[in-house]
Amino acid sequence: MSERFQLTVVRRVRLREDLKPGKVYWNSGDPVPDWLVITHITSQKGYESFNLQFLKLTPGICTSVCEPRRACVVRTSEMSYETLRIAKAQAHADVGVEYVEWEPCHIEITETDGGIDWGRALPMAEPAGST
Repeated sequence: MSERFQLTVVRRVRLREDLKPGKVYWNSGDPVPDWLVITHITSQKGYESFNLQFLKLTPGICTSVCEPRRACVVRTSEMSYETLRIAKAQAHADVGVEYVEWEPCHIEITETDGGIDWGRALPMAEPAGST
């Protein structure tokens, strides 16, 4: 039986236009990401890491079944760190995300079958005219 991992998004930030994540060595730069999240990854055998992960909203049909009105999201790249503090410091150094910009959250994105639903990591878009 293979080891199962649990992914929980603990911080997220929508990337400002002035940030240049394409210049980050661990990001391919294409497509340009919309969000950066920090995911706490754990396993039943005690593995633990905090991963910086770039996410991109994708138009059109998803590669998997998306819930209605949920954005289709793909992970474009990631880098793993030992602690949350190191991950936040690297996001600041590599990307330019300020510490105060992070939105704290606790969002489980692991499906019961072990798959990952990246769409859960981001806030749902407000329906048009909902203000």
